[in-house]
Amino acid sequence: MTTVQPQHRSGPVPLRVLSRVYAAVLVTHLPILAALLLPQGRSRVSSEPVAGLVALLLISLVVAATVLCPVACARVAPDGDRWHQGNALSQVRAYRRTDRRGYLWRLAELVILYTLAQCLGGLVAWMLPYIWDNPSYGTDPAADRWVFHYGRFAVQAVTLYVSVCVAFTWFACRLRQVAPPAH
Repeated sequence: MTTVQPQHRSGPVPLRVLSRVYAAVLVTHLPILAALLLPQGRSRVSSEPVAGLVALLLISLVVAATVLCPVACARVAPDGDRWHQGNALSQVRAYRRTDRRGYLWRLAELVILYTLAQCLGGLVAWMLPYIWDNPSYGTDPAADRWVFHYGRFAVQAVTLYVSVCVAFTWFACRLRQVAPPAH
């Protein structure tokens, strides 16, 4: 049994490809932004079960985005017969079978960039807190327990979104680099 080793392209991903894929990912991953903009995802703003459902929705969207970002890449940055919308997912599956270590390396890059995006979102939330204790909660019976500032919340969500899209863009472009030539 012979295995086909994928051709690894050396060098950086062209900026033209990165920018086109980033623009496509920003558009195709808008459901993630919509989920991030739901304040009900925070248990202090809503109930625990609702926050859990929003978190589950967000996790599902991120998993789907991880699987489908190569298709967006192939649509806006095809590479002849090697990498196009019709074969991107099969190319990724073939790469995962033939070079598991290489695929896991690219997946690790995605996880690292995704984690950095989460850290950036945390930094924004630290610099611009969007929820705090309501000082009139104990004295005013009509006062809410928390003061919620949606504008600051949205700034954190958008920061998370644009930086997470960078991670997905990088992942898709790195997979594009290793797509084997068409037979």
